[in-house]
Amino acid sequence: MTIILLENSIHLTSLWYVGNELAHNEKFYEALANQSSLQCLQLRQEPEERERQRPEVTDFLVESLSELVNLRALHVMGMPASFTELHIMELAHNLPKLKVWTIGVRGLTDKVWGAIASLRSLRRLNFGHRENFTADGNLDFIEKLGPGNKGLIVSGSGPRRIVKTRILEEEEQKSIQDNITKKVNGRFLLRQGK
Repeated sequence: MTIILLENSIHLTSLWYVGNELAHNEKFYEALANQSSLQCLQLRQEPEERERQRPEVTDFLVESLSELVNLRALHVMGMPASFTELHIMELAHNLPKLKVWTIGVRGLTDKVWGAIASLRSLRRLNFGHRENFTADGNLDFIEKLGPGNKGLIVSGSGPRRIVKTRILEEEEQKSIQDNITKKVNGRFLLRQGK
């Protein structure tokens, strides 16, 4: 795959890559940055590789992804613990054309909302894990959305929690839903559960 990505005569627009090699493959990330024509990218690490990825390799991955300024859809799933909120904020800053973003990173908090709200074309945002967002953080995010976010859908695989031990109350969910509907005719799909 790396050889194909490095070939200057090849201009990919989509790439879906699932594999164990992602955790240690700096050459793959370097080659990925060569494909500036990419508009849709999915990277998924296998579970057994997640914890083996060194933080400096994660930094290199984010630097490479940040060079793909034509991305409209980015799905990063199964990312290691070394993939932090700062990485999410850096990607949001460097990939302004994103319309669809799936974030498979654990432990996100309200800190990421400001950077994500700066994505003026974002229409679909999916979180792959339970996150620790607050009702106030969700509402602040919604307030920062603009006309380019019309119809935005925010969803996730786990319940939205205020703190690790408390699921958002029905009243809070209703307030969030009412506000996103009013602001951009969007939806928050808050899946409940344990």
